[in-house]
Amino acid sequence: MLAHPTRTKNGGNGVALRYPPGVIVWRAQVQQAITLALVGEDQFTGPVTLHLGFDLPRPLEHYGTGKNSARLRPAAPAYPVRAPDLDKLIRAICDAATDAGAWKDDSQVVTILAHKRFGPSQPGVLIRIQEVT
Repeated sequence: MLAHPTRTKNGGNGVALRYPPGVIVWRAQVQQAITLALVGEDQFTGPVTLHLGFDLPRPLEHYGTGKNSARLRPAAPAYPVRAPDLDKLIRAICDAATDAGAWKDDSQVVTILAHKRFGPSQPGVLIRIQEVT
């Protein structure tokens, strides 16, 4: 879903982050989904709360083999405690929402409620942006 960005020198003036191609594609998909969801809606202009629920795929090694291939192994973890990191997932969503015009800048996000889990089906993210009143 999301890989770690790599650091590159930015002309000696600092460090720029460059995402792998797969992340760029995923961010573009998220941006497009946000754009479509906001058709006819006004841009958020004030503070917002961001709710994010990430469904990640379970690795195949969490399952048995042969006739047990549909069963989880007893030692399979309940939660995804490996990459991708939750903070990296959040950053990608914030950047995609900014590019989609959901808000002027992601500095408007004053609260984030986020979780990642092994999803029941397809990987994805549920996004809810709520104006703070």
